[in-house]
Amino acid sequence: MIDTITRAADTRMHKAIESLQHELAKVRTGRAHTSLLDHIKVDYYGSEVPIRGDALG
Repeated sequence: MIDTITRAADTRMHKAIESLQHELAKVRTGRAHTSLLDHIKVDYYGSEVPIRGDALG
């Protein structure tokens, strides 16, 4: 039983670390870049669309 709990906790911890690394890769320093807007969505006539201008056509 302890082994099962340990394995489950180990798996969850590794997933948490991977998620953190993925999120930290998005952090940028220095000049602003348009990719900062890639994950922002706005309500546009009742639909959630990316804020990037090229997505609105």
